[in-house]
Amino acid sequence: MLRQIRLMAIVFAAIASLGMSTVHGDLITNGGFETGDFSGWTLSGNTSDPTTYGIDSSFPYAGTYNAYFGPQNSQAFLSQTIATIPGQTYELDFFLKNEDGASPNHFSVSFGSTTLYDATSLPAFDYQEYVYDVTATSTTTVVTLGFQNDFSYFDIDNVSVSSVPEPASIICFAIGVILLACHARRHQLSRRNT
Repeated sequence: MLRQIRLMAIVFAAIASLGMSTVHGDLITNGGFETGDFSGWTLSGNTSDPTTYGIDSSFPYAGTYNAYFGPQNSQAFLSQTIATIPGQTYELDFFLKNEDGASPNHFSVSFGSTTLYDATSLPAFDYQEYVYDVTATSTTTVVTLGFQNDFSYFDIDNVSVSSVPEPASIICFAIGVILLACHARRHQLSRRNT
């Protein structure tokens, strides 16, 4: 009996570590801009006029702050380099708002060399969630968001990147939990019968 409990504990620990080995927290630093500045981010492109971008508390999706961008004639870029595992799938998630839909406007997002979204003349919309699953091709990946909004602003908040668990790990974890539940039930029934 004690041997079976030890064996089940070892199996459960192995399955739990396998199931959790590919689950990581958010890889983006300051994705909700809650520091009140662009800490963790790199600004580039059309950033010559500091009145066309920044962090404020006017339209946060969640928390206290959000970033806003309204550069004219060309895009300003917000980017961050994250550590990735080649071949691993990651989920990029963020919330975007277009304050009034004035044209011209342009928004783009890329993960490394993969362009995930690139659109112009977007209408006004309240915060919408954008979610992309993408596979890393190198040990570091640059996440880049591009903004142009000549007569208004885009607002962005809650940018995050996390690894997606492999289906095999999830299945192994689920089987382990089921086996443990069956073993506990069998043990409970055998104790009642004695």
